[in-house]
Amino acid sequence: MEFLRKINNSILYLLIFSITFENWDPLNTSGSLSVAFIISILYISSWVPFFRSGLNLFIFKKYISLLILFILIGFVSTAFNSEHLIELSQAYNFRVLTLIILMYLITNHFYNQPELIEKGVNVYLIGIVLMFLLFSLGIGVSYEQDRLLIFKENPNIIGVKAVLAFVIVMGKLFSKSIKLKQFLNPIILVLPAAIILIFATGSRGAFLSIFIGFVFILFFKKMPILKKVIFVIIGVVFAGLTYNYALENNKILQERLTKSVQSGDTREVLWEGAIKIIENNPLIGVGFTNLFPEMYKHSGFFLYPHNVFLYVLATTGIIGFIFYMFFILRVFIGLYKSYQLTRNVTYLVLFLMIVVNLMKVGGGINMMLFWFFFALLLGSALVVNNPKVEEHNL
Repeated sequence: MEFLRKINNSILYLLIFSITFENWDPLNTSGSLSVAFIISILYISSWVPFFRSGLNLFIFKKYISLLILFILIGFVSTAFNSEHLIELSQAYNFRVLTLIILMYLITNHFYNQPELIEKGVNVYLIGIVLMFLLFSLGIGVSYEQDRLLIFKENPNIIGVKAVLAFVIVMGKLFSKSIKLKQFLNPIILVLPAAIILIFATGSRGAFLSIFIGFVFILFFKKMPILKKVIFVIIGVVFAGLTYNYALENNKILQERLTKSVQSGDTREVLWEGAIKIIENNPLIGVGFTNLFPEMYKHSGFFLYPHNVFLYVLATTGIIGFIFYMFFILRVFIGLYKSYQLTRNVTYLVLFLMIVVNLMKVGGGINMMLFWFFFALLLGSALVVNNPKVEEHNL
């Protein structure tokens, strides 16, 4: 059994590493057999020997059940709006359901072996550093409208991944007493790597998220007010210099920032289209398969709303939204309680940054990246707040 446990742990690390390159599809299967998908199947299979002893019923009841109810409402809504339903798996959004199951397994994994949490975070950071090295060497690199893609990963998603790495490192630095030697830690090298990737992608949201994350960290960090003021001044100066550098040296980011200030962007049109869908179908939404046709009808784009919360409202209505938001709220409460006990700002700020990015990412609910981080955050909170109770196991 110990050998099987080591295999289970090793595949977890491999899965976390693969999330950095979530859309990498070396077999050219149009995304159906990405590396991350294949490893996730291996990971779920490696859990089979531990289903009875390793799964915690408390986690399922308090958190996962809310997401299952959200999926159920979507299933009912799709049944009532089935004109575009082709196969049954679409009716309950098979991919999202699979990712919820994956999140449940990873949460249990971290809860049962808390020492893996820090290791898992470090594996993610190594993945971001490798992404930077690939970019530097030109391996797997391509450009779309002068914006960086790595193994065909969307530039905005590369930006999000880099921002999360930036927040993790900054959170680690600020969660301890701030001393000069902390800034000599090799982990600090992740910061310039993340910033360079963000610049190369031309992602406005990621660029702004750097400063939002820094503000969140300062807000929650317990320190004398004078120190906070000093760091705020340093942050403002850094933000100004970085912004000026972007305007002078990064033409794509410059154009996108200027465009967003002057005329907005496609995202606003998508939001307006989603809001019209919600107004017309407030109770249970239009279902999973009817979303795109309705989005095209109201926005002119056959796309996601670029906001997960609007997606939930549009597909499952107020009822599904309540279940989804109760899940989000419970994760936040657990993290805030954990923060009060440990004064570690990393996970709480990471959660807030994930929520911020879920409000602007297209198709975010289908991304393994966000469900993995929910598992990581939930596992970290449960380890601090909830002592293990064996009778809760399935």
